[in-house]
Amino acid sequence: MAPPGLLLLWLTGCQTNPIQDFVQSLPTPPRSTTNAGASPHHPHPRIEVGMHTAAINHIAVDAAGCRLATVSDDKTARLWSLSADKRQSIQLARVLRPPLGDGNEGRLYAVAIAPDGERVAVAGRTRAGGETHNIYLFEPTSGQLVKRLGGLPHVITALAWSPDGRFLAAGLAGPNGIRVWETALWQPVGADPGYYTPDYGDDSYSVAFAHDGRLVSTSWDGYLRLYDPSMTLLAKAKAPGGERPFTARFSPDDQHIAVGFDDTPSVNVLSADDLSLSFTPDTEGVDNGDLAEVAWSRDGQRLYAAGRYVKDGKNPVRIWAESGRGPWREAPLAEDTIVGLALLADGDLAWGATDPAFGLLIRDKDKPPRRGATCRARTGTDMAREALPDPQGSVVPLGGGWTRIEHGPPLADLRDMHRHLLVSEDGGQIRFAFEPDGKRPTRFHLTERRLQPMDADDDLGPAPDGLRPPRTEAPDLAISDWEDTTAPTFDGEPLPLGDGEIARSLAIAPSGRHFLLGASETLRGFDSKGRQHWRTPVPGEVWGVNISGDGRLAVAALGDGTLRWYRMADGEELLALFPHPDGKRWALWTPEGFFDHGPGGERLIGYSLNRSPEAAGAFVPVDRIYDRLYRPDLVRARFIDDKDKRRVTRAKTDDVGQVLARGLPPAIEIVGPLAGTHRRPGSEADAPYRSTRRVLEIALRLTDRGGGIGRVVLRVDGVTVSQLAGRPENAAGAEGRIVAYRYPLTLSNGLHEITVSAFNGADQVASAPATARVRVKAPDQHPPRLMGLAVGIDDYRDPSLGLNYAVGDARAVAGALARRGVRLFDRVDIRVLTEAEANRAAIVAALEGLQKAMRATDVFVLYLSGHGLGQNGRYFFLPQEFLYRKKASLTQEALSGEALRDLMANIPAHKKVVILDTCHAGAGIPILGRFRTPLSALADPRRGGGRFAVRIALDRLGRATGSAILAATSERQPAVEGYREHGVFTHALLSGLAGGANRDRDRDVAVDELADYLHQQTPRLSMKKWGYEQSPTIQRVTGQSFPLVGAWGN
Repeated sequence: MAPPGLLLLWLTGCQTNPIQDFVQSLPTPPRSTTNAGASPHHPHPRIEVGMHTAAINHIAVDAAGCRLATVSDDKTARLWSLSADKRQSIQLARVLRPPLGDGNEGRLYAVAIAPDGERVAVAGRTRAGGETHNIYLFEPTSGQLVKRLGGLPHVITALAWSPDGRFLAAGLAGPNGIRVWETALWQPVGADPGYYTPDYGDDSYSVAFAHDGRLVSTSWDGYLRLYDPSMTLLAKAKAPGGERPFTARFSPDDQHIAVGFDDTPSVNVLSADDLSLSFTPDTEGVDNGDLAEVAWSRDGQRLYAAGRYVKDGKNPVRIWAESGRGPWREAPLAEDTIVGLALLADGDLAWGATDPAFGLLIRDKDKPPRRGATCRARTGTDMAREALPDPQGSVVPLGGGWTRIEHGPPLADLRDMHRHLLVSEDGGQIRFAFEPDGKRPTRFHLTERRLQPMDADDDLGPAPDGLRPPRTEAPDLAISDWEDTTAPTFDGEPLPLGDGEIARSLAIAPSGRHFLLGASETLRGFDSKGRQHWRTPVPGEVWGVNISGDGRLAVAALGDGTLRWYRMADGEELLALFPHPDGKRWALWTPEGFFDHGPGGERLIGYSLNRSPEAAGAFVPVDRIYDRLYRPDLVRARFIDDKDKRRVTRAKTDDVGQVLARGLPPAIEIVGPLAGTHRRPGSEADAPYRSTRRVLEIALRLTDRGGGIGRVVLRVDGVTVSQLAGRPENAAGAEGRIVAYRYPLTLSNGLHEITVSAFNGADQVASAPATARVRVKAPDQHPPRLMGLAVGIDDYRDPSLGLNYAVGDARAVAGALARRGVRLFDRVDIRVLTEAEANRAAIVAALEGLQKAMRATDVFVLYLSGHGLGQNGRYFFLPQEFLYRKKASLTQEALSGEALRDLMANIPAHKKVVILDTCHAGAGIPILGRFRTPLSALADPRRGGGRFAVRIALDRLGRATGSAILAATSERQPAVEGYREHGVFTHALLSGLAGGANRDRDRDVAVDELADYLHQQTPRLSMKKWGYEQSPTIQRVTGQSFPLVGAWGN
């Protein structure tokens, strides 16, 4: 038999430099119009694709060369484990998440790793909601924030650890000098007043230690300063290479200091005794940008420099032999500014760039032998906890014994969207390109929830589908210098921008009465007189902006790979779209946290949650809060009627802030013999546990993280097979409390993956799953049985709900399964409940009976035919006795999706099929006088109902049970009239079970064959009968299939 799986079949059947100038942007104070503090209960949406999504600002390595750290404008620090063969393995080991806030708050500019690798310091615009800035110290394996150094007056721009680990130094923006701490007790060091201020006249972007404890700093006031270990000033001098020294580094023998500059492409080498000029390396041919970053090889024989210097479209590193005095060669590294160079212990060069990208430059020749233990990939628990993929990497031979290793982001490159972003009349369709110059054009249709590749079209006029490019000229609007400059103008007068901010894009409204200016940190709205009406902070460069034809919406293409919709009236963000460059996955979300997604897109985004200024932030992927926040209906409402937030407001109790404020889920581990048998991302699979018994005991250890401990869900091969209810005494949070579970689990023969997740005490947020793999080879396996329940209701207690074919359909499906299942199964037992027997209590009792009667080797089938209702993301099946009196009637009398989930969860069969041929309750119910019946009102899409709501609710049910979904919606007419004495969906189902679905003409009809057959036949039959297509939508979760009935005679 094929691997186990679960399918849910359902039918609602009756119905300059093209990048930010990093250096100039650093000292700019936060300019958010919203609260820039780090609120402890305000979640921040984050894209998570295993790599930075905004400019990398600095890098650092540990002394052993086993860890590389990167920090970014995306407000995360990332640790990368380097194996001995770095060509084969650079793995994401840990994401460090300091407290963050809105706007610029939380951007990280500096990082340093302690020489022993046991602490990582990060800092930048890090105020944590206070008035002063902070440096955060993390323990790298656990990711815990262990120390906060506060009280700093401005942005932290540089960090450095002394080689012996005794001191940590920081450089600050503005005329605020540097700071140094002794790390044993974290006490400040230094008596010279100039060491703090007022001796420094401008930003300090570099601090570096010699092995004897001396320290050198740079400042944009033009001076370098040299201190002894007590932080007494030894020398202060200007270097001749430029007015703004940026980076200074001691040579390995501490005799020289290399200096790179921000304002010239020069490099100086100074004496480490008195800062006098020793010599100037040859920079012939460096005719643009700068070489602001410098580094020495471990033996001091080579000097490296890079920065904004570009050659042949790449930012190279220049490498001088003979300690900087000899000949040079260049190696191309990145496509944007190189912002960090650091040498590993074995002589390889690590680099980081604002692309964002990072990598290594490997010298194959003359590499010193690695002493001691080689680096092992140290991923801690982060890869398991956050399930982060490794970024895309490439290995590029450069010749001469050099090789470049590069890791870049899986993001759309939207830098050319000031020309190629097209928008429809209502803003519901957009066209953009994943690559510069309009390459890989793609259309996103918001209301149809579809990402679609397009044919290339070089014509920048209106596209054949009616989409238009941005308007950048108008007769009465004289807007100039708006592309890649710091000084855009209107009628010759400067338009407002922040310090160091760069204008990137322009769009003029069709009426000519307004225009938008996109910049490196904000999107700004102006009237026809050039007066600014609003400004909105953005999470990345506004590479392109456009305005819908009706003038209602703005759409912006940002540097973080997202496209975002804003209201033209006030600049409020309405929606954000992240299209993955694979052209298939996408995620779309609202500011309140509600989201929609394409296949696989739910794994691309999540929410970062501050816990306190003294604790690391928590990251919760959206698939851990799926049931609460997967609301495509509310996403659509944000677009269709953005001024009317009533529906979003009504769902406020479920928004992301309130859900996460109820506490984080526990951490869960599998202990005992099954521990360590999981498949680790980025590594070879561990050997599975082998057993000759079918019944195993799985031991779990849960650690409360402050949110309490709720239900525990066990899945085998993606299918929920058991659900343990939370213990009442554990519902309230008690951080650090440990709870143990032991649970007997029955498995069939074969290889299985077991996943276990736990919810918080409110049963709303799931943990990262713990996994184990088991191979069972037992001699006493039971033969499989086909068992289940078929329910059909025509004669409802409420006469307005009457149907014609549900009872006959239930009996026919049960009969077909019985007749054709005997060829495959040892026994077939499908119980049928119809009419008055099909009350809520009887349905629940029947499913509870199956929980006790069924075995792991069995196949379970549930067929429900009657009325179903979607309401605010929840599904309800209406039993026979249902009478609508008030809204509470749904939760009190109907069978909810959550109830079905819980009942199915404890059915031990590893193969489950759920078929819902349910009419959309309320659709087509007659209007009584001037008013609809109350149930019809609930079915109104404006009240959270409608066919779309049913689809959403059943999507969630399918996901919760590990199911694949076949969905089709229609109005009530097909269910009332029927097709050849059956509902149209069930008619196609019966035909498929009779052999019509046996695509490969073998001895059985498999679940995936049946799904494909229904997908083909249902719209064909509905078109034949009623003149429109009732189209199912297949959404497979597990991608698995198994035989359901025999197909003899084919």
